[in-house]
Amino acid sequence: MGQLAALVHKVERAGATVDEVLADSKLLKVVGADDISAPYFTRLVTEESIVSALSHAMSEQEAGKLCEAGLKCAVDHFDYHGSPFWTSRAGFTLRSHAVKLGSCYQDFQYLHGWDFEDRPTTDSVLFCPPRLVPDSLGKNVDKQMVLLAKLREKFGLPAYFFNSFGESSTLSGIILTNYNQTGECVPLNGLWVRTNTRLRGGGGRLGLGGFSRDGLGCDDWGWGGAGSSIGCLAPGVVDLGKSANL
Repeated sequence: MGQLAALVHKVERAGATVDEVLADSKLLKVVGADDISAPYFTRLVTEESIVSALSHAMSEQEAGKLCEAGLKCAVDHFDYHGSPFWTSRAGFTLRSHAVKLGSCYQDFQYLHGWDFEDRPTTDSVLFCPPRLVPDSLGKNVDKQMVLLAKLREKFGLPAYFFNSFGESSTLSGIILTNYNQTGECVPLNGLWVRTNTRLRGGGGRLGLGGFSRDGLGCDDWGWGGAGSSIGCLAPGVVDLGKSANL
């Protein structure tokens, strides 16, 4: 069922129906992970499109409830009135693809000498308001995770939401796509966000931020500590499967 749901999602993104594909009246274009003609990240701008995308991983009723709860969370908690929902397609990585999507500090050339777990995106629906979680600055990892748990409980969001700070590939894609659409340098005011992307050997993690005319920055941070300039986003990922992208 998961693979079928992912296929239906891809068919709709290709502007066809399942019946048209099965009848050979329309063909699907399969793209590779490096095909820049197909966007890796797409903002879902209407409630209908959000529910439709989520319905490929859950019932329409569940999708409607998640859409409603997510939009309410974005407005009431983040004071964010744009859509906090996106789709991602599989294969986007920080090291190889972020610089192709938007402006990155020094074109992220320095990342090529870093050894870290650059996990690629999956075919997913993403929830992530492009704003720092309120009151997340100056708090260590444990306290920020408590904020995320309380946020999830307050708005009745799924148990798999906000259980990490998010992968650097996913967060950089959302940040850069949002910048391309709105001109906002998230996190605002040159601040930083934690990610879960681990540096091998030293135990540190990657952070994203310091976004300015020089582009989005990436740096490392110690896992346990607090910092006055580093907060967190609130990413939730609904996986649609890992079959070929359209």
